[in-house]
Amino acid sequence: MLFSLVFVSHVTGNLVDGKIGFETPLDFTNRDNYLVGRFVTYLNHVDQSDKRVFPQRYWYSTEQFDVEKGPIFLYICGEYTCNVPYTREFPHQLSKQHNGLYLVLEHRYYGESQPFTSDWSTENLKYLNVENALADIAMFLSKINDEIVSTFGGEKRKIVVVGGSYPGALSAWARYKYPHIIDAAISSSGVVNAILDYDMYDYQIYNSTARSGGECPGVIRNMTYGIDMFIRFNMTTEMTRLKQLFNAESLRDSDFAFFFADQFADKVQYGQRTQLC
Repeated sequence: MLFSLVFVSHVTGNLVDGKIGFETPLDFTNRDNYLVGRFVTYLNHVDQSDKRVFPQRYWYSTEQFDVEKGPIFLYICGEYTCNVPYTREFPHQLSKQHNGLYLVLEHRYYGESQPFTSDWSTENLKYLNVENALADIAMFLSKINDEIVSTFGGEKRKIVVVGGSYPGALSAWARYKYPHIIDAAISSSGVVNAILDYDMYDYQIYNSTARSGGECPGVIRNMTYGIDMFIRFNMTTEMTRLKQLFNAESLRDSDFAFFFADQFADKVQYGQRTQLC
């Protein structure tokens, strides 16, 4: 069975005024494969007079969906090009266990969900914020639920949102802000307590690498200190040579410093400390 919400005239990357809805009908007859679509949503949910829209990419699976009463599970993608569903099987398995409709929504401004394809100016990036991201989720789910009820009958389906890290925070915040739309949230490592100057993260990196002996954190400290000195004393020649080693000449000094530090932090955070040290 096919259904659609609102068809709009929309060209990807060129913002126009329009109505929200699915660019193509959803297909509930395909029970074997993940399908991909585009949901047209507002660029600016805060200003109701701003009717500009853009397409947001999503995936869905109806493999075990009970169209009469099955719940809806949404996996929220974060600050990256969404390559699910193939790498995020736990929420999909959970959805299948409950005969649910499984959805995956790509975050605005990432992957193919781009409001502006050629102009990432500060003015255009101002719509990349948590408030708009939460509204994207709520609007997407609300329209899905309304059309399922309209097409298959029954009461509104229960909705569960799932996410980890930043999407984990989004899932918790979405449930809190839109309890009339979202019934439950699974927030894995949800970063709901934002700290501006979070130096405790660096302490954790030190403590973790110290488990491999004092040499490893010492080397990390000396290397990052050296980069700090290059920047502080405007040692352009040394900084340029260092960037060339990483094919990163185009990065600003401050961006390169963060990039360099993250090489150590990511290894520790994602379980590869012994490979690093």
